Amino acid sequence: MIVDVIHTNSLILGSEGPDGMFDFYANGGTAQPNCSVHKVAGQNVEVNSWAVFTSVVGMSAVNTGGCDHARSYQIFSMSINPSNKFPSSQCNTVQEARNQKCEGKMGYAGYYLNNT
Repeated sequence: MIVDVIHTNSLILGSEGPDGMFDFYANGGTAQPNCSVHKVAGQNVEVNSWAVFTSVVGMSAVNTGGCDHARSYQIFSMSINPSNKFPSSQCNTVQEARNQKCEGKMGYAGYYLNNT
């Protein structure tokens, strides 16, 4: 059995990990595209939920965390289709993954993990 963990909202609704045999940190593992972007009232500025959470631990980050958190199962479900493989690089640390600075062996997150 292989435990493949896809982190999409760590430190808000998920864990920082590592939690499985293979841990994947999609887009750094905290905030996902088209989920966590908020317009700041009265300003032409966009911030993600992680930035909001770390600067002012408030409900904005928690309220949008569900969208980010749900991306984990969506990524895995989409990975079953062979045309939706998710290439990933091996990281040495969780911080490398969070900063998207991984330069290790290439592989695939999700269903095609064994084919790497």
